[in-house]
Amino acid sequence: HALLMDGNTCWAGHFMGGLSKIDVNTAKSKRFTRDNNNPFSLNNNFVFSLHFYAPDSLLVGTIAGVELFDKKTEKFVRFRENELNDCFVYDIFTAPDAKIWICTYNKG
Repeated sequence: HALLMDGNTCWAGHFMGGLSKIDVNTAKSKRFTRDNNNPFSLNNNFVFSLHFYAPDSLLVGTIAGVELFDKKTEKFVRFRENELNDCFVYDIFTAPDAKIWICTYNKG
């Protein structure tokens, strides 16, 4: 559902399969999925949107909200309780004024 190119890395968000990191030169890949025993894993395996947040991080939108993925540590960080928790995040983009917009299916 989501693709994002990052140099020689392709990030792919899957409908039920989490997030994949694919090296386009070697075709090696790594998949990140929800793990109930790991608080730093993906919050939900339905990934619909990906967005660059900083040089070393991505915003990942799922049907259960949005979280920050640290590309160096390969850990997901959930935001504190907010109105986007348990919200279907359909798209994320940056406006010309540098504000980040998060589009949701069920909350506007």
